[in-house]
Amino acid sequence: MLDIKKEDLFKEIEKLKEENAALRKSLKTTGLFEDHLQRILDNIPAPIYLKDIAGRYLLINSQFEKLSGVSRDWIYQKNDSDVFSDEIASLFRFQDNEVKRQNKPLEFEETVPLESGVITFITSKFPVCDSQGKIYAVGGFCTNITDRKHAEAEKEKLIKELHKVEYQIEREKLQNKVLAQSKFASLGQLATGVAHEINQPLTFIKLMLENRLFEIKKKQVSLSELENDSRESLNQVNKITKIIGHLRIFGRDENVPFDSVDLKSVVTNTLILLNQRMKSKHIDFNQNIQEDLPIISGNAIQLEQVLINLFQNSIDALKDQKKKKISLSLSSNEDEIKIKVTDNAGGIPDSFQERIFEPFFTTKEPGEGTGIGLSIVYGIIKEHKGDISYVPDTDGSSFLITLPVTA
Repeated sequence: MLDIKKEDLFKEIEKLKEENAALRKSLKTTGLFEDHLQRILDNIPAPIYLKDIAGRYLLINSQFEKLSGVSRDWIYQKNDSDVFSDEIASLFRFQDNEVKRQNKPLEFEETVPLESGVITFITSKFPVCDSQGKIYAVGGFCTNITDRKHAEAEKEKLIKELHKVEYQIEREKLQNKVLAQSKFASLGQLATGVAHEINQPLTFIKLMLENRLFEIKKKQVSLSELENDSRESLNQVNKITKIIGHLRIFGRDENVPFDSVDLKSVVTNTLILLNQRMKSKHIDFNQNIQEDLPIISGNAIQLEQVLINLFQNSIDALKDQKKKKISLSLSSNEDEIKIKVTDNAGGIPDSFQERIFEPFFTTKEPGEGTGIGLSIVYGIIKEHKGDISYVPDTDGSSFLITLPVTA
């Protein structure tokens, strides 16, 4: 019995030795596996981590260490609150809980302030389960998309700038088109007056030629009278040429660059087109222009359009007045020139004054106005770095324009 028991004991000891050797081999293999796993994780260029079910860190790789500025030995068994701000830690806990609740991998976009700077990640988090399917850890790996986000933001900025430029180009095209249409509409309104201005010299030339032909037929030609009449006819032709030439310049549909502008010439050219219309409407026109006005930088044709639109509005507003008056004054100081157009048409109602520069707003009867005249005036003055305002007057209205003097 004792020998048998000894034999069984020896067998049991041998069995324990074999099991111990297998355990040592297993432990050695496991340690080797963990070492290989850590090396693999450390060579992946993305932060990787594993946290237990309570949110304590079990392992991190070298990229996590590099970005966060903490070591794997220090972070072991610590949670997010020990590493990050309360706000970031709370966000990470919420994400971990969602992964555990849904028991499936989830993706999150995170912007995290780290030791190396503020970085944006796409983080993939996943549950780690045992053989029974029970979650015992949450793992995650992060893809740095900071450069991509910066590139996307820059692209979006460039797209917005491009749209802004495209909008500005289309806006300028539309403004030029509206301005051209407004100019042609003005020419249509001025046609009768301009025709009269041209008809007067033509009538003189016609009468002169008829008289000279009659004298030639009667052989009563006076060379001195013929010379005088011819000179005067040439003056009348020059007058017609000047009117037609200015009409052609005024009606041009092109974007003329800014140049030095003498506002006295602008007034003179405006009156070439409007003088006869004001006379035909029996309007008393007065002008008070300061001597030696400084030169400004601008577009002479556009500024002429401003005066024509303001004068046209005054002429239309005066239609029911017995005594019709329009006045123009130009004055200056070292910094600016002031242009004031005044009429005695009764003024604009208070309720309309804030809207008079809006496109398509008009106080005229339907069919009598487009509502773009003052809007065009406002746009032109702003392009010239100036200002325009409506000033109620005792008997009517005044529009005050200020333009900067050319340095």
